[in-house]
Amino acid sequence: MSLFPYKQYFWFLSSSLIHIVCFFCQVRAEDVAARVESILDELRASRNEVSTLQNKLAMLKASAAKEKAITVGTSNIRFIIENMGDTDFDALKSAAEFLIDSLQDPAAVVLGSCPGEGKVSLVAAFSPGIIGIGLHAGKFIGSIAKICGGGGGGRPNFAQAGGKKPENLPDALEKARSELIAAFTDMK
Repeated sequence: MSLFPYKQYFWFLSSSLIHIVCFFCQVRAEDVAARVESILDELRASRNEVSTLQNKLAMLKASAAKEKAITVGTSNIRFIIENMGDTDFDALKSAAEFLIDSLQDPAAVVLGSCPGEGKVSLVAAFSPGIIGIGLHAGKFIGSIAKICGGGGGGRPNFAQAGGKKPENLPDALEKARSELIAAFTDMK
């Protein structure tokens, strides 16, 4: 028994696919590889541009959030808790770093976002003065992330977390706010 029918089918299938690609790319068969490479380069450039714009947008949101800083306690501790919308994690991290560098020590920043369907991103940034009073960003953000069906951790000054329940992000940020106010108010 011959494999001829299978070879013929494979040839027909591969020939059809090449014709389809040529049609959609508007090129001859010998130019398909170069055109696909060109399309991939355009896609990479577009993704880089989107990432740059997302970072700029996050910085604008962070600048607006800076005006919302709350001062608590006799030590004038400043903190910001903010929902950053659909900001991706890299931009969220950049925004938190910008804010913690902008606020005078002691300061704390907790930011959350929903970068995609079924995703939650959280970051916490604490200045040296906050770490000095016994708060640890990694431990803090881990307990907050549990509300969003996730977890996280990190260093004493910076931590990240994720979750799978974006509908719980407002509750998680409210818990962060109340825990920070309680910690700062109880200070002597």
